[in-house]
Amino acid sequence: MVMSDWQPLCDLTAIPHVGGHYVVHHGRPLAVFRHNGEVIVMDDTCPHAGGSLSAGRIDGESRCVLCPWHGWPFELATGQCPDNPTYRVQHYEVKVEDHRVYVR
Repeated sequence: MVMSDWQPLCDLTAIPHVGGHYVVHHGRPLAVFRHNGEVIVMDDTCPHAGGSLSAGRIDGESRCVLCPWHGWPFELATGQCPDNPTYRVQHYEVKVEDHRVYVR
């Protein structure tokens, strides 16, 4: 998904303070998280075995979301798997305005 303009994604209130929020945007499943006051958006599907990252938990020490199926970590800041650099999920730019989350 290539987006040059900011696209509305969801209300900020839909994102839990613990855990993730699943959103389908333009046919693409996305995982949305809050962490340390920041909103993070990445592809929802783990490239290892297809687990839903929005159902995973955030490890605050490593700043990674852990896939709920096999525990594969993906960095919140980049979508990169620190254990295996050949795996990554797409990570999106985010802004929040008037309690709405936008991505591009």
